[in-house]
Amino acid sequence: MLVTIIMSVPPIQAEGIIDDGLVAFFDVLGYKAIARSNEVEATGRKVVEVILSLLAKAQKMGEVPQVVFEEGCFNHAVFSDSILLYSPVVFPEEHFGNNWFALCCASLVTDMFWSGLPVRGAIARGKYYVNRDNRNICLVGAPIMAAFDVSNRLEISACVVTESARCLFGPRLVFKYSVPVKKKDNEDIVVLEDMVALNNFICWDGGVLTQEVVKRQFWEHGKVNDCALGKIENTFHFLRDCKAREELYKEARHD
Repeated sequence: MLVTIIMSVPPIQAEGIIDDGLVAFFDVLGYKAIARSNEVEATGRKVVEVILSLLAKAQKMGEVPQVVFEEGCFNHAVFSDSILLYSPVVFPEEHFGNNWFALCCASLVTDMFWSGLPVRGAIARGKYYVNRDNRNICLVGAPIMAAFDVSNRLEISACVVTESARCLFGPRLVFKYSVPVKKKDNEDIVVLEDMVALNNFICWDGGVLTQEVVKRQFWEHGKVNDCALGKIENTFHFLRDCKAREELYKEARHD
């Protein structure tokens, strides 16, 4: 459902400081193998296709403020295996109007997964500088680095939320999870509910998620690599836990 929300948004400029914005950084897992197998063109086109569909999919899953559809209010950049989503639109904390950004990020994770291109990522909030013209995109600031640093530590295909942004999204979209990270067993981090676990049972073998299904998505496009087995297992457990969480929520609603 599309709703109109009245709010004051600073004029969107091609260049300038965004005092308070949202940034999400993602990287495609196993991208080196994709490059070696010469599938970069096909995968590049798929990434763009997924990104361009995000707002429409967010509309189907929840309310999207009308202001988001104005030029410059939802932007992206892609470089090699890195994907950036960013927006100057931030509502007061715990306002449902921010959920659209979380839904776009969740859709990106879901669609990339089922395209055989699992990603890991993080959302951050803060001040940044942007310069966009027909030839260049420059994006600099603390939230970009925060999202990159957290994302780069993940040993799982998922999207987490940094401390700066954790209060922006509704409790049905985020929850605290024991996330596998590099050089450490696990760390309690706020994560986005993964729409893969909620909306794609039809794609799983017999409607049941198995580790083999997850492995196929990780190893698509020539990405067969035993080094990814840990991330595959971690992602399988995460998706299973997301589904269990959703089932508990449904049971609680019926009680």
